[in-house]
Amino acid sequence: MRDEGTAAGPHYECLLEVKPLAAFLLADRVSTEGRLMLMQYTLKVDDAVCPEAVFALAALSDSIPLFHDKHGSRHPVAIYNTSLSSVGRRLLRMVEHLSDRKGMLSHLATNSPQWSTELIERHDALLDALMEHTEDCDNILVSFFESAEVCKKHPLVRTYSIAIKKYRKHIGHIVNEIKHKQGRIRLVFLSESSAVCPGYFIEGLDHKGIVGPSPWIHKEGATAFSFNRDLRYHVCNVLEMSRHLATCVWALSGGKQEVSMEAARKKDEFTRAIEQLALFPVDVFPDETTKAWPELGILPLPDSPLRTLVSDFPAKVHRGVSFKAFQIKTSFEGDGKSRQFRLPYFATSDGSSTRDVRMRTNEKHQ
Repeated sequence: MRDEGTAAGPHYECLLEVKPLAAFLLADRVSTEGRLMLMQYTLKVDDAVCPEAVFALAALSDSIPLFHDKHGSRHPVAIYNTSLSSVGRRLLRMVEHLSDRKGMLSHLATNSPQWSTELIERHDALLDALMEHTEDCDNILVSFFESAEVCKKHPLVRTYSIAIKKYRKHIGHIVNEIKHKQGRIRLVFLSESSAVCPGYFIEGLDHKGIVGPSPWIHKEGATAFSFNRDLRYHVCNVLEMSRHLATCVWALSGGKQEVSMEAARKKDEFTRAIEQLALFPVDVFPDETTKAWPELGILPLPDSPLRTLVSDFPAKVHRGVSFKAFQIKTSFEGDGKSRQFRLPYFATSDGSSTRDVRMRTNEKHQ
């Protein structure tokens, strides 16, 4: 372990050799995590991926009373388009940066902070956009009612809220930890030979005041999220949230109507991000091999100019795999006070799934 001092405080780089332990297998079987329906969309080659809410909102008649002006909000169509555009733009920036394998390998070889700092900033922005997207979808439904209180009590809105509750809680915990509890995004890399699986954890304190993966977000404060699974998981939930939103909008506006495919848009950043993300490896972190797999793909149709977008979570076939033996590289930033750090996926000789690392400022640690 190496201490690289900076003006902001010491920066600790950790490089560990470990083998997966049974302790990391946190379930006896693949979790169901709440079944989301298999979704398939047929697209032209140049078409954008249009979540179902795009069509439901585009079909709103001028005769349907809306109260967005009263609430000081945009029209529901504008809310959704702006929100999805923000998610797509930030997701694409993440996917493009992770696709820069040369930059990633250079970072791992030299510890240059430029590539990793940029990745953290891009991911922080994406997490914000995802949280804001859940709130924007709520505001779309509020537009159908004279007050937010009336909206929350409506049976259709309550059904929608229950359907997205698990994902909203997940992204809400992450963003809340960062914004209100000084949680920090820390990168972690698992590597085996020439293969590298990048990911992150949200840094927090356990009940002993030890710095490490937040136990409020990461199982037992001993795990992390691989980007290969995490980004797919977010996209599947954005599409699923749109399906539930569309169902609610159809019902509030008087039933499903025929919608012209003119509502479809030309390929946008959200679509380009999904196209690249679908090609990402299926390497994941050890505990994620027991988690439900978020299937995401864009498949060509035989003898046709069309293609099919598949979003399935949890997928019937689990494709996530982890390395049999690997190196872990992660880092912590000193805060002038904390002296104990807990590392993800690091086991002590007694078989426990965490280890405390004691440090003194201005000392080098190997």
